[in-house]
Amino acid sequence: GLLVPPHDAEALTAAIVRLLTDHPYADILGRAGHDMVHDRFCIELMVGAVQSIYDEGARTVRPSEVAAVG
Repeated sequence: GLLVPPHDAEALTAAIVRLLTDHPYADILGRAGHDMVHDRFCIELMVGAVQSIYDEGARTVRPSEVAAVG
């Protein structure tokens, strides 16, 4: 990815210009970003993570606690 120092408008401008003018580089970064987001947040992973939370809750809640809530 592209990193620029905080509060450095000139560096930010240069990075944006590079993305606008260096199309192959912009494509590489775009594909890498897409792949990273897909690998970390695809629907299968998110469903699995939520299911794990429910499974853990089901294992740790005692029946007497459920009756008290209901």
